[in-house]
Amino acid sequence: MNRKVSKNNEQPILSKLKIKNGKPMVSSLIVAELFQLEHKSVLKAIRCLEIPDEFNERNFAPVSIEVEKPNGEKIRESSCYMTRDGFTLLAMETIGKKSIECTINFFEAFNDMDERLKRELAKMQLYVRKCYPVQ
Repeated sequence: MNRKVSKNNEQPILSKLKIKNGKPMVSSLIVAELFQLEHKSVLKAIRCLEIPDEFNERNFAPVSIEVEKPNGEKIRESSCYMTRDGFTLLAMETIGKKSIECTINFFEAFNDMDERLKRELAKMQLYVRKCYPVQ
C-alpha cells in the first residue's frame, strides 16, 4: 500500500502516530500542522466538543509540552493526544477539502498502525507458544 505524504512535511503521517497506553494516538500539534490550523484552534475545537465525559477521558489525553519560542525561551503549553475515535470526532467538526484529505490520510495511518500492532502481537503469541508449550 502506498503511504500518503503530507505536502507540509516529507514524513508519512504514520510516522507521526505514537503508541500511548497500547493505542495509536496523534498529537493535537500534528493535527494542527497538517490541517494548517493554529494549535489553539484545535484545542478549542476539542474543548467545545459536546461529548460524554467517559468518551472524552478514553479518547483525549491532555498533556503539557515544552515549546521553544523564537527568542529561545522555553515555555510549557497545553496539548492533547487523541485516539482514532477522538480524531474522527474532531475531524467531523472541521470542514473543507484539506480537512477531508488529511482525515483520509490519518485513517490510513491509524489502520496501518493497527495492522502493525496486530502482527507484533501475533509474533509475541507465537514466541510464547514455542517457548512455553501447553502440556
